[in-house]
Parts: sequence; structure tokens; C-alpha cells
Amino acid sequence: MSRYRIILCSFLLFITFCSFGQQFESREEVDTKSYRLYTNAQWRQLLDYGKDAVSHKQDFILLRLRMAYAAFMLTNYSQAIKQYDVILMKDQYNETARYYKRLCLQYLQQTELANFQNRFIPTLSLKNERIKKFALTGGDWE
Repeated sequence: MSRYRIILCSFLLFITFCSFGQQFESREEVDTKSYRLYTNAQWRQLLDYGKDAVSHKQDFILLRLRMAYAAFMLTNYSQAIKQYDVILMKDQYNETARYYKRLCLQYLQQTELANFQNRFIPTLSLKNERIKKFALTGGDWE
């Protein structure tokens, strides 16, 4: 009888420890900590923390925007584009993601893809940078 009691107690103890090991911070805690890292310009820590949070199913648009901006500030434009693409899959009208994705594509010398983003960016933003939504980029005579 005592042998079964020992096995049962050890099994319950094991289950208890396993359930504590799988908990991660709540969405509010992730939002607060990522915002603190963002405002303190700790870009590398923000990227690492964001990847960890996403792997624990704490994925929301504001976190992805912060991660993408951190990658942008670290001049890792391809990583930033990946984050902006995830945002645009969830919200295709997100103007901030479109604008910074266009900048990343320009910095990567992909002007055709960058110009494709212009039609989704507000006209006022384009006027401030003197960018036209439509432009004739070439011509030829034969």
C-alpha cells in the first residue's frame, strides 16, 4: 500500500512541476515589457523577447510592429520585412507596416517592389516625401 502511495505522490508532484514550467507571461505583461524595451531603444533585447513571446503563442500586431521596427533600427531589413508581412497578413490596411516595408525595400535596392507599396500609403505621406503614386519610369523609340 505504501508503495502505491509513493508512486501516486511522485506522479502528482511531477504533474505539478510540469504545469508550472509551461506558463508564460500574459498578453498585458508582454505588451508592457515590449513597450519598455521599445522606449528604451533596446532593439536586440526586444527582438529576442518578441521571438520568445511569439513562440509561446503571445502574438499580436503591436508586438510585431515593435519587433519589425527593432529589426529596422538594427538595419536588418529582410527580418523587418518578414515581420511586416506577418502584420499585413492579419491587417492588410496597416499604413505603418506598408510605409516601413517600402523603406526597407528601398534600402535593399528593390525599387519596383517598393513602388508597389505606394498605392497603399496615404497621399499626404507621399507628398511629404515628394513621391508620386504613378510615374513614367522609362520610354523607348523604335
